Amino acid sequence: MRIGVPKEIKVHEYRVGLTPASVAELVAHGHELFIETKAGNGIDCPDSAYEKAGAKILPDAKSVFDAAEMIVKVKEPQPQEIELLRPDQILFVANHAFDCVGAKSAGMRTAFIENMMAFEPRRDAYLADVTYGTNSEFGF
Repeated sequence: MRIGVPKEIKVHEYRVGLTPASVAELVAHGHELFIETKAGNGIDCPDSAYEKAGAKILPDAKSVFDAAEMIVKVKEPQPQEIELLRPDQILFVANHAFDCVGAKSAGMRTAFIENMMAFEPRRDAYLADVTYGTNSEFGF
């Protein structure tokens, strides 16, 4: 799958949808990763760390949205990002629900919203409770 991670643009949001370690894991399983340049700056992960993990760095959000089959974000898509979504894309929002009306108007058909993150000592983060939703479940 072609997975894209745009830079978060919501005010005071510095996290990123995937870390370089997550990118390396996905690449190892045969996925292609596209990261918007400077997406990881807020967590001190430069573009070079993503490139080393196997991602291709793209110059802007539009390029990421155009290249990807799935978009991974921390926050809900902002209005200018909703305009970039395609009906055939999958959206994974890692922390907050998003404006279903806006997504519906963009023609979105599939969304995954992770609504709870838990951590175990000495282990990576894992998804404790994932809500999978498509079509009518999210008001589509």
